[in-house]
Amino acid sequence: MMKRKLFFAGLLVTMAAFMFGCGKSEDKKAESIDDINPDEYVTLGDYKNLEVNVDHYEVIDDEVKQYVDKDLETYVTNYDLYDYTATDKQIVSANDIVNIDYEGKKDGVAFSGGTAQGAHLEIGSGRFIDGFEDGLLGASVGDTVDLNLTFPEDYENEELKGQEVVFTVSINSIDESHMPDYDEAFFADLGIDNVTNYDEYLDSVPSNGVVHASETIEAEYGYESKYKVMHRGSKVAIIAAGSFYQKGENVVRLLADKGVDATLINPRYLNAVDVDVLNALKDDHQLVVTLEDGCKDGGFGERIASYYGTSQMKVLVGGIKKGLYDRYDVHELLTNNRLLDEQIVEDVLGIVD
Repeated sequence: MMKRKLFFAGLLVTMAAFMFGCGKSEDKKAESIDDINPDEYVTLGDYKNLEVNVDHYEVIDDEVKQYVDKDLETYVTNYDLYDYTATDKQIVSANDIVNIDYEGKKDGVAFSGGTAQGAHLEIGSGRFIDGFEDGLLGASVGDTVDLNLTFPEDYENEELKGQEVVFTVSINSIDESHMPDYDEAFFADLGIDNVTNYDEYLDSVPSNGVVHASETIEAEYGYESKYKVMHRGSKVAIIAAGSFYQKGENVVRLLADKGVDATLINPRYLNAVDVDVLNALKDDHQLVVTLEDGCKDGGFGERIASYYGTSQMKVLVGGIKKGLYDRYDVHELLTNNRLLDEQIVEDVLGIVD
């Protein structure tokens, strides 16, 4: 009985506290996040005057060359840009590189993406669906074989998931792969403009990722950081971010050849808009071009365009359209998004007076 009385007494106390609490909330206006002043709760240290010891590092030519060679080998591997020569070998075995023609059919009808001529495939690489590469083992150059296969249930193409198909494969040759010539066509395939040979690409590296020891170290970071105006021109301003900064340099040079002295800006930090720099451009510029190496939807360029809003300044946002890109051709992707240097210059000249 005593326990029951204690229980009810505790319950009454809890209810009373709850009711009084509710009553007080009617008299006090709830605060929103906009009503809170962070300075009353947080005190920042003097971070702007922190001393940082930066080790001096001398860029060595051999290290740059090693970086370039590795970079190019990665390009060649990822985009299958090897040169191939046929060998005398006649029987296909593991790890061979075969040159093949193939056509895939479902219910006797060729399906999209299942046909190719002169394709190269390394046996054992796992690039094709299960059974395709193993089905070529022991075949001879000149043979044509039919492979009865089934696409996996988790295949990316909805129409082919779990479907039975027949690939008709002709073996043209067994080849050897070689690194290609680093010529103008090679660099164009990679979407690298104004580079015609290895030495020119090697010379371009310092402006695309290697920081020289003589470069001034910035002491200011954070939301108050400013854009860096690399060259002050007029009429057109190029704001090039990240790895597209070199593209911005190329565009400025090409515009100069057309008689346009464009401003070049390195934003360096994409977390804020430098209103001082952007406002100064209104005095003698008609067009601001933003270049970013990513999706332009909701990106840095759209932030710049939003800032200028209804002002007289025109903004051309350069970037990749939103989408899913898998095993894409770099040059084709840049072309379709009008991101080749020449395309950007053409678009700029079509806008300015």
